[in-house]
Amino acid sequence: MEAEQLKTELKKIALLLPLGLLVGFAVGLTMVVLHLVEQGDFHYGLWRTVIGQATHTLNGGVFVACNATLLLMILGALQVMLGRPFAPGLRTAIGVLLFFPLYLTMVWLFTYLTVSGQSVETHKLPALIRENAEFTIYLDRYFWSRLDLLAVAKTFANRFWWMVAGLLMASIFGVWFNHLVAALGRLARRRPKTSAPAPLGKWAARLLIPLSVVVIALIVLNMTNRALALTGRDLRRNVILISLDTLRADRLGCYGCPTAKTPFLDLLAKNGVVFEEAISNSSWTLPGHGAMLTGVQPTTLGLFKVTDRLDNHALTIAEVMREHGFDTGAIASYILLDKVYGFHQGFDYFDYEDLQPAATIVDKAIGFIEPRLAKNFFLFLHMYDTHWPYEPDEATAKEFWPGQIVAPLRQLIATTDYAQFAIKVIRGEDMLNDFCLAMYDGEIAQVDRELGRLFKFLYEKQAIDNTVLIVTSDHGEEFRDHGYFGHGLTLYDEVLHVPLIMRFPMMLPEGVRVQGQVQTLDLFPTILGLVGIEATKYNLPGRDLLGMIHAGAADPLPMIAETSMSGDSRYALRNGQYKLVTPYELDFGANLKIDKPEEIFDLRADPRERTNLAETHPKMAEILRREMAAQMEAIRRSSATGKTFSRSEQLSAQEIERLRSLGYL
Repeated sequence: MEAEQLKTELKKIALLLPLGLLVGFAVGLTMVVLHLVEQGDFHYGLWRTVIGQATHTLNGGVFVACNATLLLMILGALQVMLGRPFAPGLRTAIGVLLFFPLYLTMVWLFTYLTVSGQSVETHKLPALIRENAEFTIYLDRYFWSRLDLLAVAKTFANRFWWMVAGLLMASIFGVWFNHLVAALGRLARRRPKTSAPAPLGKWAARLLIPLSVVVIALIVLNMTNRALALTGRDLRRNVILISLDTLRADRLGCYGCPTAKTPFLDLLAKNGVVFEEAISNSSWTLPGHGAMLTGVQPTTLGLFKVTDRLDNHALTIAEVMREHGFDTGAIASYILLDKVYGFHQGFDYFDYEDLQPAATIVDKAIGFIEPRLAKNFFLFLHMYDTHWPYEPDEATAKEFWPGQIVAPLRQLIATTDYAQFAIKVIRGEDMLNDFCLAMYDGEIAQVDRELGRLFKFLYEKQAIDNTVLIVTSDHGEEFRDHGYFGHGLTLYDEVLHVPLIMRFPMMLPEGVRVQGQVQTLDLFPTILGLVGIEATKYNLPGRDLLGMIHAGAADPLPMIAETSMSGDSRYALRNGQYKLVTPYELDFGANLKIDKPEEIFDLRADPRERTNLAETHPKMAEILRREMAAQMEAIRRSSATGKTFSRSEQLSAQEIERLRSLGYL
């Protein structure tokens, strides 16, 4: 190829860059419109969120397009340098890039269809399907995330021979793709061209105006987003910690429940941080909230039975916040969080009313917040609606259970004693359990609506962006997942895996989902870190999660969960992949007994905990026993400080009756 012709061909390749940027901007703009229609943030008046997400999406579209175009230009230029004309060189380069997503798509489809046809159990599925069940997630993980020149360079360095083999296959595909497109082009030409193509200079001039518009639009949008972020900063930092009693994570839309109606919690999750694997340190209310509000393991606290109460030697997060100038308030709705149990420690304002509904709690919360908008405040809200008995309003109940209330359901609803209710569900037909789950979902939907009212108030008062919002739970609920009903009896993940959602735009990113195991104990030091209080001097066993939030993954440190609500203490070790549960026996009368041996589960391969590996993997069992012993020894040493964190008191007749009716005695 002559020098002048080579120069002309390289100029054509250079025009690919502005063209690629325009295409990237167009694709990004389309994605912005689709997201706005789908999510509807502008309906809630969240314009800062809308502008931020639009900026992120457009930047991402232009970035990917720029990298893809540069790769095309490099491949095209190499071919031109070797003497190939621009058009076939470009077609071949496009074919090389297309090879990779097409190949990944074929692999995913082949694996998915093969597995679907074989009806393989979930824990036996290959990681390709188990971890990437949605095709979009799979393609993002294996293709889009790699469409970055820096990522490509790192992949080359780490997987050199694999990349060479892949490029060889892609090059062969690119050559055939060039021939195919050229052949189709010849078939499409039914008549000769009537005019000569525009000179190269005119094409450059035509691209200049739209390219200038795109560049100016991106600059203005990024500057606007940055300005909003700066003007949204406020030196005041408030904290609202919301505990939705008995809420298991997998019943929320943001945790993948397809039937959930939780738009406000989902919106909070989308604009904040979601922890995929937040685990409570206990499966019932008293020790669960003890760990949440003191940052100390329940065994160390000494919260084993309903007769145990927090002593004034226990340090609560409210005491630390008050010490640092925060107005502290709590609104609780259940007897186990009343003043007699010591949870009022550190709160200037403590409101307890047994079983007060979420609507009342939100009204009181607004009343607490409004006069303190110019101050720093820490507010703890405990909502009991999602605990048994599940009694959503009539309209919500019909929404989640459109069928008739037949005789067995009427008998179940009329049962006011928890123990009898649970036995009926455990031994009854599936319809009874399904009805309970539907009413439970209805209660969650009602609580979500009330939380939406609270979030709207904070937004209208311009306090939402300088407030740390945290939503979590003390434990989950079992609906015959392992044959039982309720909580506090077992330590399976349906009673331990709780939601944990945080939003604080001054310090936390938006739309981040943190992989890896975290625990309730981590809340105390994390909250202190978010408001600028040094947590290390309090010698807390939990971790400040801020660094892990920005990394998008938590270090898989082992943790202990426990329960002793009925019978002797039971413990579970979770180390991020495996789970060991100690053996136990429980006798509830009426010929209902629990007699469980030691259990070991591979949580990655068997997330629903169906296959006990204790007998078939004795070496693993021994390793996990030693790991649990080390964790329990560390807990024992932390308990041997000479301080008493709890005390036991005799229950009054009224307390006994109240706790027995709810299954705690």
